[in-house]
Amino acid sequence: MEQKKEESKKKAEFLKKQIAERIQGFTKRRNDNKYKARNFHVLITVLGAFSTIVLGFDFINLKSLSFFEDQAKNLALIISALITVVSAYNTFFDHKGLWVNYTSIRNSLYNLDFEIDYYLEGNEDIREGKIEEFKERYNEILDLANHKWTKLRG
Repeated sequence: MEQKKEESKKKAEFLKKQIAERIQGFTKRRNDNKYKARNFHVLITVLGAFSTIVLGFDFINLKSLSFFEDQAKNLALIISALITVVSAYNTFFDHKGLWVNYTSIRNSLYNLDFEIDYYLEGNEDIREGKIEEFKERYNEILDLANHKWTKLRG
């Protein structure tokens, strides 16, 4: 009986270690995608504003900048093409969707980790069946993460 309790405790510790490693991985990917989502949004916005300024600027009245007048349309065209490329990249990789997905999965893992801690705290009768339930929830969370990732990439 005592050996079963020790085995269950070791399984719980192993599961908690796996959860901690996954939380760390999802947190890193979450932060990377949050950074990319924000930066691409800012880049597209700034390029759009710059293109509008270039097209709307009155170069004729500024003698010192009048040499830009002929090139303004070309510059605006290049900026607009760049906006299209950056937007297509951003849409294809969907960093915002990945950021939200990784945040959700990480939070589910934090919740599971808390439930395991709560169960283990002061509990002398650690049932192997309960640890197996926690392991099943862990696997369900990872399956959901894979399903969401596949859906975003599909």
